[in-house]
Amino acid sequence: MCSYLHRAPNGVYYFRMGIPADLRPFMAGKREIKRSLGLKDRDAAKAVIPDMTKAAHALLKQAERDRDTAAKPAPKPMPAKSAAQIERDRQRWEAEQEQAEHSADRIIRR
Repeated sequence: MCSYLHRAPNGVYYFRMGIPADLRPFMAGKREIKRSLGLKDRDAAKAVIPDMTKAAHALLKQAERDRDTAAKPAPKPMPAKSAAQIERDRQRWEAEQEQAEHSADRIIRR
């Protein structure tokens, strides 16, 4: 018997899979993944279950990645640079740009 296959009182089959408690906050607080298969034939519904299971596991894997990302501490902001450091960075950048222009000129002259 398919453990994820459930039949509603109206005869329509549903896919139902429980969500682990630690992943619920990352799945909008839901306790289970539930999708209507729109089928009343048991054999046809059983044939759809493997695809639904793969899709549900993909959702759970994404929730696990979200949980793991949220558990990591946020990166510390970069400390503010002093005016002297900003000026040194600007001078270094200008020197690099000038050197790149000279290199380009040498390549073009050859």
